[in-house]
Amino acid sequence: MVVKELARALGPHGIRVNAIVPGAVPGAGFGGAPGLEDKIALRRLGTPADIAAMALAVLAERFGGYVTGASIVVDGGLALYNWIEARE
Repeated sequence: MVVKELARALGPHGIRVNAIVPGAVPGAGFGGAPGLEDKIALRRLGTPADIAAMALAVLAERFGGYVTGASIVVDGGLALYNWIEARE
């Protein structure tokens, strides 16, 4: 909601506000849990280059000039997985 409220307040001044929501990207001690790649639609962990490419696209006036108030998920499909086990 912070992104949306900032976008609403700053939009009239020509300022765009967006968020990049990264998925599982190894680094800083995180290597990924065993089996995590099986829960990602693209079957691999992300890379910093994956996140950077989306950030550049959103920042570029050519591609993202009319995008504001968005939370852009870059997770290879990790959010598609149902993390709650069904009770029988």
